[in-house]
Amino acid sequence: MDAATALLIIPPVAAPPSAEEAAEADALIALPPADADAFGQFGERVRALIEVGRPLYVAIPPVDTGLARELLLAALAPGVYGVVARPPSSIEQLRYVEGILEEAEERAEIRPGLTALAIGFGTPKALAIMPEALDAMRRSAGRVTWIAWNAEMLARELGAEPASPTIALAASQVVLAAAADGVGAVRWINGRPKRDEIVEARALGFCGLATTDAHSLRRIRGVFPGQSGGEGEAT
Repeated sequence: MDAATALLIIPPVAAPPSAEEAAEADALIALPPADADAFGQFGERVRALIEVGRPLYVAIPPVDTGLARELLLAALAPGVYGVVARPPSSIEQLRYVEGILEEAEERAEIRPGLTALAIGFGTPKALAIMPEALDAMRRSAGRVTWIAWNAEMLARELGAEPASPTIALAASQVVLAAAADGVGAVRWINGRPKRDEIVEARALGFCGLATTDAHSLRRIRGVFPGQSGGEGEAT
């Protein structure tokens, strides 16, 4: 299981973090632009983020947009540690991601199977196929290193509150499926997580958080056990 206690999400319009800002991150996650015309520039951005010196994941658009292959071929380069796939609606979509990842590795002259894969599970369809999806990926290339859980995404789709019992039940299913497959489960938060959100994620069994706020990385490490070794919140 890869270290995934504190992950820093880099939105497409955000300035790349400095090495000092990213020092507490186990990995960076580069989000792609929405406009396919900017994919070439995103490839350059990815190369700049590699120079920050932290393991770098590149998030690809949802498969049903038809843009995942184009983005991946433009962005995958030696030095990219892994790829983040958006919530799939079928096993076939994950097979497709696996196929285009192999194609991109070959084009970039990366050893086949070297690139890690993280998968988002934040929609009802993705949750419905989660155990089968993880088993299928483990039986093929075995690339999956962690899975991401976005409570806010699921709450929007269901018309529920993020703090509702329904969302908490779904979160526990994500943690259990990840543990059964030997990978980490990470809570994904766009923005600055509140302390109670960090504490709740640990209590539910998540291994860490992904956030867009670099200043929250030390706080996350202070709540979660791991490399920081601390039990209380870091100051």
